[in-house]
Amino acid sequence: MLFARQRRPNFWERSRSAVLPRMGYRRAFRYRLQRIGRMSGSPHYLAAGVALGTALALTPWFGLHFFMAFLLARLFRASLPLALAFTLLNNPWTLPLVMFCNYELGRAILGSNGVGLPPVEAISWSYLLNDGEALLLPLIVGSTPLAILGFCAVYWPLRRKVARMQVERRTKLDARRTAIRALQPEQAII
Repeated sequence: MLFARQRRPNFWERSRSAVLPRMGYRRAFRYRLQRIGRMSGSPHYLAAGVALGTALALTPWFGLHFFMAFLLARLFRASLPLALAFTLLNNPWTLPLVMFCNYELGRAILGSNGVGLPPVEAISWSYLLNDGEALLLPLIVGSTPLAILGFCAVYWPLRRKVARMQVERRTKLDARRTAIRALQPEQAII
């Protein structure tokens, strides 16, 4: 191949470039967006897959994200590969921030119902081992509006962007086809 690498990057090099892309975050984001726009499927299919994965990444259901993505992608007729890929936004680097936001929002929503809940600073390993199930209710209550907000914040702009990209790509391909047909000589009938 003409522009292929001489050697394939190993696992650590691929992991590093996934976290810290050499081309910069803005260019990497545009590249990923362009890749999504070039995938086959309707704008709803593609945008719903990305939005479902993003929304599920904001929930505290660790270990169930893939299963829930499978079910919800079938239910909403969304892209399963995109939904599965975007559930990985919840990773060891983003997990503390997501759980902190879920817990604090859940405590704020519960108000007087969550009186026995300690602030985040007071949570220790002994509290998690003895009374850890008390944290589940504020996490669930706090993650619900964040997941809905995350879904809406991703779905609507991405759906419009993908639709626009698909129309532009289709018009470019049609223009290229007509130009090629115009250049071809007419076949003589003998």
